[in-house]
Amino acid sequence: MAIVALILCCFIFFPLAPIVGIGLAIAVLIRSRRGRNHGTKKAITGIAIGASGLALIVGLVGSAWWFTSGANIERDSIGAVTSNGTAWAMDLLVGDCYNDPKPGGVKSALGIVDVVPCAQEHRWEIYQLAPIPGTSWPGYSDVEERTYESCRAAFIRLTADNNDGLSLSTYSFAPTKDEWNAGDHHATCIAGNVFPSTGSISD
Repeated sequence: MAIVALILCCFIFFPLAPIVGIGLAIAVLIRSRRGRNHGTKKAITGIAIGASGLALIVGLVGSAWWFTSGANIERDSIGAVTSNGTAWAMDLLVGDCYNDPKPGGVKSALGIVDVVPCAQEHRWEIYQLAPIPGTSWPGYSDVEERTYESCRAAFIRLTADNNDGLSLSTYSFAPTKDEWNAGDHHATCIAGNVFPSTGSISD
């Protein structure tokens, strides 16, 4: 029975198999308390493998659920967000406004953010995809520095005629080496407030 339980627990992509395997393994452990100690180690190993496998499956299903049900924002004819939803952070466009996901949650780990129309309260906005100078890959340190400089220059231009720059925090994302080599030479520039606000910083 212990051997069968261990084998079943290894079939993690057939959810019913590890469930049955864990049940058999528990039965082996119960019998061992009655003086039949054969297969105890196999039963414990099976429970560990089965439980880990089920946790993995739950994680994968949860990730797939967030991806399929989360990327559901709607846009108008000019690309502005018109409905609440969620999206991959890497897929956001200039002018998109969003809020932080719950720290430590599934969405946070996957890089999914809560997107809202900018007329609603939000914390962050993509204000520019700023071109990064250079043609060949500059290295991680240089691309980070160029990203900061490009976004900073764009931010100064955007807020030159108002006082928004005094109350906003900024940060930026640099392209990875693979993205750079694929032709993406733009910095993703983001600005926001500590407390939620409404409207776009470009208004």
